[in-house]
Amino acid sequence: MTYDIDENDTEIKLALLLSVFPDESIETLLEKLLENNGIVENILNVNSRTDFRNESALLKRKKQKKIEEFIENDEYKRKSTFVPGQLSSDTLWPIKMQKDDSLELSKRINIHVQHLYFPDQIEKLTPCTLIHNFLEKDMCNSLLLKMLKESETWKRNEFMLFEKKVVSPHKSCYYLYSDENKLLEQKFFHNGLEIKNVREFPEEMNVVRLLVKDIVNKTLSKRENLKYQYLGEWDPNIVVANLYSNAKESLGYHSDQLTYLGPMPTIACISLGTEREFRLKSVDFEHKESVKSIHLPHNSLLIMYPPCQEVYKHSIHPARTIVPHPISGTTRISITYRFCRKTYQPKYIPTCKCNIPSILRCVQKKETTKGKYFWCCNADKLVNGNGKGCQFFQWAMFTKDGENILAY
Repeated sequence: MTYDIDENDTEIKLALLLSVFPDESIETLLEKLLENNGIVENILNVNSRTDFRNESALLKRKKQKKIEEFIENDEYKRKSTFVPGQLSSDTLWPIKMQKDDSLELSKRINIHVQHLYFPDQIEKLTPCTLIHNFLEKDMCNSLLLKMLKESETWKRNEFMLFEKKVVSPHKSCYYLYSDENKLLEQKFFHNGLEIKNVREFPEEMNVVRLLVKDIVNKTLSKRENLKYQYLGEWDPNIVVANLYSNAKESLGYHSDQLTYLGPMPTIACISLGTEREFRLKSVDFEHKESVKSIHLPHNSLLIMYPPCQEVYKHSIHPARTIVPHPISGTTRISITYRFCRKTYQPKYIPTCKCNIPSILRCVQKKETTKGKYFWCCNADKLVNGNGKGCQFFQWAMFTKDGENILAY
């Protein structure tokens, strides 16, 4: 098997090697790449490992299967009617890992994390698309420099969790696109508090917005529409930008809030700076199911299609090591473009008894109501509250196209 990696894509090659040899230093693996003329297969071949650092490490590695066997497992070779840019209904839900009776294999890797490095794997096994080198180099660097400057005044979110104050391990900021809906004149809330530092799209972000809009609509046109999914043009007008300054800064498993997006949203995320690992797992995660791991290099675009927010949770995983980016060093910035439908503008969101806008959620686990949506109180997250809220609950009512009935 050969690997379709650009000969200049050293970062991707290093990420692949680090996943196979997590105990090796980046310097050692880079040395191996140079010795093997950048050919990953030569390094991954069992017989070529004899010159690694010590005999005990060698004996451990000899127990490993070739990377070809790992990537070409039963799950990846599963029969599929895969069409680029489209998922069949049976691939929207997580795929169970095949049982493996090999004790050595279970010792070798955590069989519950499946690393996906190639776009066709990602398309087949997740409701996502990954596009490498999305922007022209100069445009991408200009956007990165602008966002690094912007991030100097971003804040860490504070919220209550199990009646304890928690500070998020990363910084973030909200941006709005000035259009006919006048979103900038409306009040947006997060964790029960009004977002005070909402900013207008800077020029660099707006230019990229048009490119993201174009590619997302093209890919959506090739996919089957799901119940409640927006049928019109996806037109991003909200950005949530996040900054992770080092390997330890991360974001735990979560689903993105639906409140201002409505059901079955599409979200597109541009990664800038150092590469980080994005993990995806089913809300019905069981012991034998695999977590999908997608590595997001600089200048990549990840598109999350419906029903990603309803069926999965995702995270940015803490890293053991980071390959510094020449501009941002150990910092990664994500720019997540989202579309606020007209009927989900803040003025149409119901308030709870705490006089705070409620949030829209989807039942993810209870079998009898799974897939239904509801509005509920979000005051339990207030840092100046008692961590309980008013327990407000109301089933959400939609039109057949998923529009908020409260807007009519």
